[in-house]
Amino acid sequence: MRGKKKVSLAMAAILAASLLAGCGAKEDGGDGAQQPDQSYSLYIGNAWTATMFDAGNKDVVLQELEKKTGISLDVELVKSSDVNSEINVMLASGDLPDLIVADGETRTQMIRDGYVIALDDLIEKCAPDMKKNLGFVFPEWRERDGSMYGVGCFVWNDPRYALNLTINTVQIRYDMLKELGYDKLDREEPMQSFITVDEYMGLLAQVKEKYPEVYPALLSTEQAIEVLLKAKGLQCVRLPDSTYNVYEDGKAVSVFGSKYMPEIITFLNEFCRDGYAPDGVTAFKEEENQALLAQGKVFSTLSSVSGLDAANAALAAENDETRFVYFYLVESEEIKNVLINGYAAAEGPNLMITKDCKDPEGVMKFLNYCATEEGSTIIGAGVEGVTYTTPHRVIVQ
Repeated sequence: MRGKKKVSLAMAAILAASLLAGCGAKEDGGDGAQQPDQSYSLYIGNAWTATMFDAGNKDVVLQELEKKTGISLDVELVKSSDVNSEINVMLASGDLPDLIVADGETRTQMIRDGYVIALDDLIEKCAPDMKKNLGFVFPEWRERDGSMYGVGCFVWNDPRYALNLTINTVQIRYDMLKELGYDKLDREEPMQSFITVDEYMGLLAQVKEKYPEVYPALLSTEQAIEVLLKAKGLQCVRLPDSTYNVYEDGKAVSVFGSKYMPEIITFLNEFCRDGYAPDGVTAFKEEENQALLAQGKVFSTLSSVSGLDAANAALAAENDETRFVYFYLVESEEIKNVLINGYAAAEGPNLMITKDCKDPEGVMKFLNYCATEEGSTIIGAGVEGVTYTTPHRVIVQ
């Protein structure tokens, strides 16, 4: 397959929304540990997931999982906004990866036409920890014929780990960062995936001067507020049938009642007034965002905006360095994690093993490792002392 990038299989597990996080007593890991230098191929057929992929991100979580498992992965990202057509061309060519992430009608077609394999026997043989920790959600992942063809995620974010930064991002054009000489592009150190508000504003000021035809940023008001709250080290979630809530001073309050809202609104008003975003940006529709992004007229987005996924796919198809890459936004370098209350999240079973995979047992053994307490702690929290701390080393059960 063409256009692949070599990264750890952890990237697949994380970015393909397949964080198999187990809870409970520590397991022995079963057959989770792999022989060194194993490699599998994965196609991410989801445009939104592809926007989160950054091959240059040497994240400490990815490094730790690769060290534990010895697994690497050749990743190919969807290259157009017409995901279904692109996957259909791949299926017709017969050039299938070992794993594929697909959803909707394309996923249904792949199951119906035998492009992916049932996982039940593999789980029984190779994934005892997955069965133990995630068996309760298996009925939700089964198809009408009673078989499982894909795995999703069931993630319990435990307060002891205090890490939930996935939404807390700014997306920035890689090629422009390179031209500006930004020193964190290589991401040799774990914390180089973090960018402070001052750093970010400094880059925007440089863009205004060097690229007058480019808008420094696009934003969506609601998501920008969430990012700026999280930049303070606060957890912000949207509860069902409710507004966004922020956890501060030990309790959850509506973002509109947050003590930080006046400061954040002032910041966003000045952000727009000083020309860092186009006039009327808060009323932009998806088509307007996508056009500006795809035409190369935008340097960054404060959080995500509608239209980013399709535009990013189009940019990357022409030149991989023009794509947007993500950084976690924080107010200062001291903010390394986000205090959260425990909550559960489930995703659809969209990560599947294809019929052409030569080592399905090896893939399943890796996924089983991800379902152990050790594996899920690395995926859900990272490495103790780097991405999270355990106060007084007391584990909260």
